[in-house]
Amino acid sequence: GVDTNPDRSALGLTSHHLAYVIYTSGSTGTPKGVMIEHQGVVNLAQAQIQLFDVESHSRVMQFASFSFDACISEVVMALFSGAALYIPELPVRVNFVQLKKYIVDQAISHVTLPPALILGQPDLGELAGVQTLVLAGEASTAPLMQALPAGPKVVNAYGPTEITVCATGWMRPAFFAGAVVPIGRPIANTRVYVVDAHGGLCPVGVAGELWIGGAGVAR
Repeated sequence: GVDTNPDRSALGLTSHHLAYVIYTSGSTGTPKGVMIEHQGVVNLAQAQIQLFDVESHSRVMQFASFSFDACISEVVMALFSGAALYIPELPVRVNFVQLKKYIVDQAISHVTLPPALILGQPDLGELAGVQTLVLAGEASTAPLMQALPAGPKVVNAYGPTEITVCATGWMRPAFFAGAVVPIGRPIANTRVYVVDAHGGLCPVGVAGELWIGGAGVAR
């Protein structure tokens, strides 16, 4: 059909215009509105579609609430790729047994879940049919990585709200016996640096502060 959308350049819109504002307490404990630009959202979508192997026939489940920025990742990776987005009802999301059944019954291919929801749950083998399982929202643990079935591509994703949801991702190898789960490498158009108290780069293996830059940095 004919494209009836107005030309964005005629409206003066650019990639630096505001896409959304989402509130987070961050490291201060005081709520603040984080302003995310369109370029960050587009970069996130394109990076995660590639990292998570999302295709037009994929079935992406939205688990996160609209008050949590992880929902942006779930929505845009589906809509930007032409995939189907499945939104389970709240009673399903808060009951892991029902959630597993929903994932199986709906043949969900891509799901993002917080590690605390999964750790210690029985019958994790029922998730073996999922194509990509993303762990996000908090630190993952080695016991969880070892308990998950071998079938899915398991990604440990990390990122503060101020970087447009996700900054890095680590893919679980076929055999993992580590004590600590890495946060992985930066997604596309993102840079991360571990620096000391003076802003100098830390040597490999030395703890420091994580600085993140790139297309996803908020205003």
